[in-house]
Amino acid sequence: MLCEDVDREQDSIAVAERVLAAFTRPFLLAGRELFATASIGVAVSQERDTAERLLRDADVAMYRAKERGGARYEVFDAAMRRRSLERMQTENELRRALGRDELRLHYQPVVSLKDRTVTGAEALIRWEHPERGLLSPAAFIPVAEESSLIVAVGEWVLRAACHQLAGWRDLLPADFTLSVNVSARQFADPGLLVETVRTALQDAGADPSRLSLELTEGVLMQQEGAHDTLLGLKGLGVRVVLDDFGTGYSSLSYLSRFPLDGLKVDRSFVARMQEGSPEHAIVAAVGTMAGAMNLSVVAEGIESDAQRTALHHLGYRLGQGFLFAKPTAPETFAQLLTPPPAVNAAAPSNGALDAIRA
Repeated sequence: MLCEDVDREQDSIAVAERVLAAFTRPFLLAGRELFATASIGVAVSQERDTAERLLRDADVAMYRAKERGGARYEVFDAAMRRRSLERMQTENELRRALGRDELRLHYQPVVSLKDRTVTGAEALIRWEHPERGLLSPAAFIPVAEESSLIVAVGEWVLRAACHQLAGWRDLLPADFTLSVNVSARQFADPGLLVETVRTALQDAGADPSRLSLELTEGVLMQQEGAHDTLLGLKGLGVRVVLDDFGTGYSSLSYLSRFPLDGLKVDRSFVARMQEGSPEHAIVAAVGTMAGAMNLSVVAEGIESDAQRTALHHLGYRLGQGFLFAKPTAPETFAQLLTPPPAVNAAAPSNGALDAIRA
């Protein structure tokens, strides 16, 4: 909507409020009452503003209104402008980073809760920014998700992970698997995703059975044809794991509906898993259920030995978290793949893991 001859911001807000009020009444369509809500972004023109800039600013404000629950208005301000400029800068720099070999993979081990031997790893992306140093995913993945960049970034991760698998071939224990996260945008084009995984494995000469793709519950439920896509991926010989189990739609029926190999219990449950707590009961039930369905299960976010012990007593075999190691560079992670010295059953330890954790 273009509102001309508006001199004050308050006048624009009054228009937005009138529009919101109009949406509180039902719309009649083919004899039926339909209800809708509106999320409104307001941008007030300043000297030298262009139409393109006004549209962009209003769009930014509209998305802010959606982020805050929708059915409301937000006025574009200096803080939004700053965030918008920072987002555009990050997006442009990330595009260049893909061509400049600035992206890196770090690896966090998945370990046996019994003796802390390494049985797998999760590949986690980092950005070696030329000015800002090593950036965590939180600094750039949201921007990549909002744009088409996440597809290119996801393809880079798959290729890099497969090449690393091939490079570690002679060091890996028999049951080692490397997990890679798959985004909703990657999963939205099933043909492209399956072909990307196939090409990455073939180019690297990596063993498909050692690659595990992690998907969230939301990704599975928001995509039509998810079942067929999973069958296509499993046809390549890779494993498919449900990540962050318990934080999304959390229907146990998904575990039987989809061809899955395992699941990861979200860190939020592990963090609050006190004896007698609801989280303790949930973690116990999930472990029992996964075992009955022949699914592997990994507990995420283990930060204390008390949590490790409790999970081990509940029958969990595998875990991941800062107690064992933080995500680390590939050359450092390779040290974990060296067979550990003899361990004391009463105090399980892994020399390489202890050194990295320290």
